[in-house]
Amino acid sequence: MDLERRLFRTMITSECPMVFKHAVDDWQSLQWTPEYLCNCLGDQLLDCKISIIQHEEFQWEPDCLHLKIRMRHYVEWLVGEADLNNPLRLFDKTKYSCYIDYKYMKDMFKDQPHLLESISWDMFGLTEHGGEESTIWIGSCGTYTPCHQDTYGFNLVAQIQGRKRWYLFSPNQTDCMYPTRIPYEESSIYSEVNVRYPDLKRHPMFQKTTPYVIELVPGDVLYVPRHWWHFVECLEPSISINTWVPVIEDAESHLEESVTRLLYTCLSTTLLSETERKTYLNTGEELQSNDVNFHYLQNTVKTYLSQSFHERDLNTVELSSAETKQDKLTENRYLSENFSNNWRKFCDKFQDYTVNVVCLCGIDIHENKQHTKTFHRKRKNPTEYENTKVKEEKTFDQNEIRIKQRKTELGKDVVSRESEKKSNDTEDIHDEIETSNVSDQLMSSRRGPETDIKHGIEKEATLLSKLKDDSLRSQYSLSKVKTNKSVIEIYAAKSLTFNEYLKFLRIVFDFELESEDNCENNVLNSTKEAVDKNIKVCDSENMHSNIKREPTIDRNNYHSDSRDTNTGDINLIFDEDKDINISTADVINSILDPGVVKHIGQVLMSKIRR
Repeated sequence: MDLERRLFRTMITSECPMVFKHAVDDWQSLQWTPEYLCNCLGDQLLDCKISIIQHEEFQWEPDCLHLKIRMRHYVEWLVGEADLNNPLRLFDKTKYSCYIDYKYMKDMFKDQPHLLESISWDMFGLTEHGGEESTIWIGSCGTYTPCHQDTYGFNLVAQIQGRKRWYLFSPNQTDCMYPTRIPYEESSIYSEVNVRYPDLKRHPMFQKTTPYVIELVPGDVLYVPRHWWHFVECLEPSISINTWVPVIEDAESHLEESVTRLLYTCLSTTLLSETERKTYLNTGEELQSNDVNFHYLQNTVKTYLSQSFHERDLNTVELSSAETKQDKLTENRYLSENFSNNWRKFCDKFQDYTVNVVCLCGIDIHENKQHTKTFHRKRKNPTEYENTKVKEEKTFDQNEIRIKQRKTELGKDVVSRESEKKSNDTEDIHDEIETSNVSDQLMSSRRGPETDIKHGIEKEATLLSKLKDDSLRSQYSLSKVKTNKSVIEIYAAKSLTFNEYLKFLRIVFDFELESEDNCENNVLNSTKEAVDKNIKVCDSENMHSNIKREPTIDRNNYHSDSRDTNTGDINLIFDEDKDINISTADVINSILDPGVVKHIGQVLMSKIRR
């Protein structure tokens, strides 16, 4: 396979999704499994959602079943040993998925601080981001997150266990994604399109997209640029850890979100019944009073004018009053100085790296083969594992004896060379480091993550204590950085043409278009409708409605008044035999359209600046 190579600093300016391989190889969390987390969390209750495994349709979060379970319930269900006390016993794992999603690690592991300390995003230049600033996602095969756009910051996602597939779309193609604010969720804009099984008659403009499909394996870190649309699915039982990184541009997004929240609250309380409000609101969201929302809008305007901002999750925190929100804003203003340079820190860290530009979808759409050798780590099935288990134990014992002998020899060498030159000392230490690393790799399979953390700290202290000279210590530290830099590989995802994307869907999901010619006509017609004032609006969900909107201006008898001197009368012409069906959801979605909200924010700021 021919790889296109570019410099990182060139690729990052184009805001292309990228995968960093081996960047978190030193994370002890790469050894986490559901069984290990079960032992750590004990009887802690966790919220999960149950959804149907299917690709022809997808379920919005309010349509899923939400349960409270313990981690052991999830593990027992995965291995098929759910008993009568298990809430998941009624769900066949081949037909239903279980997702313990979007859990803040600082809350989930509040009693296990060592687990939080094992997460560090230092290798990306984000020294202030660790476990407390990260979230964890645990899901069975078939779980997914509907296609949406995060309004704040950029995203780094580390794959810990299992495989995940990401479908990404540029924010420049937002109009083609058919954005919707129903179900309403602060900081997220959803897409109406089912990206795995698109209905091109209902969403013809989706054909104009150039999708990016990326398959992640354990040890990969995905960089999701700011405002990129994404749909995520688990191909295997999976664990992922991510962090959202705020940037200075988020001040504008906070302003738009505060406008959206105020408008949605006003519209929902006026147009919707109590039942509809719960249906249109995403799970976990709560609306504040209009008074609180208005004061919050005032605060975000002040923040925007000062080019300051606060953390991403501030909007979702339950606050009882506008004064409380104001206090929270004031407390977080200091973050602007620290986080405004996050983007630069991230870019500077890898500016001299070379990036391989390649298709990362995991499927050769031309040969219909998976790139198992290139992008997948080789996996053993259960029978292979059982057959090789005894052989591996014998090999391990032999290696352990050989390593002990080598360590003994190294120990004698270190003692005998204490009087020699510093260069020889350094050479011996590096030999010991190398041998110790080999031992660690062999031993890691028999130690738990908790033991590994302690072992790593003790080993580091032992090695540094032998480097009595400061120059030798700095040389050792530099060698570690150099080694890490040579290991990390960066891959930039190559976009697919829509025809290639259709072929990908055909291979993976047996997706077939009814008529490609009709779809091409649909996208041409929809493009024409977007620029033509004389349009016919057909409700795709309610085909009985047929509304035709045309300007009827009589040029001979044209008149105007003081209220409007630039436009004529516009009449609606429609078939009287047909019913007009305009839903409240259509009205709310139209008013909360991202383009409309952005314009409102711009007008608001222009008036304030006057």
